[in-house]
Amino acid sequence: MGCTGAALIAAFVALAPRAEAQEWRATVQVGRVTSEAAAPGAAANASLVVGLARHARRDWLSLSSALPVNGDPFWASAGAGKRVATPGAVGLLADVSVHGFVQRFTTTTQSPAPSPSPLPIPGSETVTRNVSVSGWGAGAEGLGGIHAGRGALHIEVRGGATGQRSELDGASVTRILPTADARFTLARLPVVLGAETRAWWHEAERHTYAGGSLRLVEGPLQLWGSAGQWLSDGVPDVVWGAGARVEIGPMLELHVAARGNGFDPVYSSRSGRSVAAGMSVRFGRAAELRAPVPASYTGGRAEVRIPARSVEGQPSIAGDFTGWKAVAMVREGGRWVWRGDLAPGTYHYAFVAADGTWFVPESVPGRRDDGMGGHVAVLVVTS
Repeated sequence: MGCTGAALIAAFVALAPRAEAQEWRATVQVGRVTSEAAAPGAAANASLVVGLARHARRDWLSLSSALPVNGDPFWASAGAGKRVATPGAVGLLADVSVHGFVQRFTTTTQSPAPSPSPLPIPGSETVTRNVSVSGWGAGAEGLGGIHAGRGALHIEVRGGATGQRSELDGASVTRILPTADARFTLARLPVVLGAETRAWWHEAERHTYAGGSLRLVEGPLQLWGSAGQWLSDGVPDVVWGAGARVEIGPMLELHVAARGNGFDPVYSSRSGRSVAAGMSVRFGRAAELRAPVPASYTGGRAEVRIPARSVEGQPSIAGDFTGWKAVAMVREGGRWVWRGDLAPGTYHYAFVAADGTWFVPESVPGRRDDGMGGHVAVLVVTS
């Protein structure tokens, strides 16, 4: 199993795009960590988990592996996804993702103790045995739908199918499930609110989930929490999660998270509580980030600018200093510029292209994840 995991890691790194051209994160975690890809039996005891990931607005790649502290369990997983969407306030979208995993864990079984009699003896003792189980799996998902956004509100409705092929301890399973979901996000930074519902169908089964999330983005600190309920018979557990992360400079991030009562309808498996703490190191584009300060700040008036080549047409700026209403920027030579009166403090903002698409170029100081799959810029004004 160890050789398989090493081969998976080597293949992923070899096939991935060159890291220096993009923003990547290398992560190390310690704790009881659950893999979202290797769901069956992957709720770890104490483990050291290492990972490599790239997450952008339209695509993502990830690789992670649990290196057990006490010998069990082991898992390694890799995945990739891509989104294609038409621009504008309302448009079409398509999402495709694939993943694969290998794993090994120990489970406990009980059986009657050996007896000289060929017949079972009432009240006889049982023998507890630890059995090593190993397996692998791979899956894919394809969803299409519509997206709509206006100001801070964003809505997505999708439908398609999710499938998997897995083999655990010699037992093979193949499942293809029709899937549909709807997601709502309201970003009034520093607060991001989310709600979603999702359903999977498999023969006579239907699994439906509904939940919400809250994220607080305040300077280098992010706090998040989520809770939901499975509305299916036989899955009564409330799903929950909470965590925090803080950026230490432009390249280092510390984080802690806990989750509980996971259920995966695709693999028809459950996972218990997991808790972990760790750190992430950015490299590639992240090494070029500058301090999140305005291009200039004189007499209470701040200036923000972006290269004209980074956007087609006239862009606007929107942030908590404009009430998240788009304000047109002005062309000055090779830059688009916005100037406004700002008191000292911390602000969040993004740019809006002429077609209504929200964006933040990688070169903008203070660019970071907005909690919705996109990016936001943090502007720090000091007196």
